[in-house]
Amino acid sequence: MGIGPLTLRLPVGWARSSDPGLLARSATDGTVDLVLAGPAQSSGVEPTIRVVTVKDGPVPPAEVKGYLTSVASHGATNVGTVGAATVAGESATTITYDHNLAGVAGRSRDLVVTHAGITYDVVLDCTTNDFASDDAVLTAVLGSWHWSN
Repeated sequence: MGIGPLTLRLPVGWARSSDPGLLARSATDGTVDLVLAGPAQSSGVEPTIRVVTVKDGPVPPAEVKGYLTSVASHGATNVGTVGAATVAGESATTITYDHNLAGVAGRSRDLVVTHAGITYDVVLDCTTNDFASDDAVLTAVLGSWHWSN
């Protein structure tokens, strides 16, 4: 599946979402490139992976940690330590945190990666109980990414 300058493999059981509510929620930080929705879990909540182009241009490397940890000011709890990752050869920064997800205990992994001067914010939202399996799906999606430019 191609989206702008990146290509990725769609996980089994997941589909591209055009749900207006998911797209609107995703658009608060920039331009929505993609929302993937997974199969509803036992809680009835669908996990999602959102890819958003950050609206204020590339996030400078010195500001990525502050950008990610700002989730605490929006109600996130148990904000984890910022960590390093790699996405298609680019350095990335990641963090996990807990939050309310449609009335259920939720957990997210938020990852920021910049390529060709564009910063992408990739967010997995799922229930706390399903985080391990859904995070494995995110890892597979990120492992399948290829930049076309």
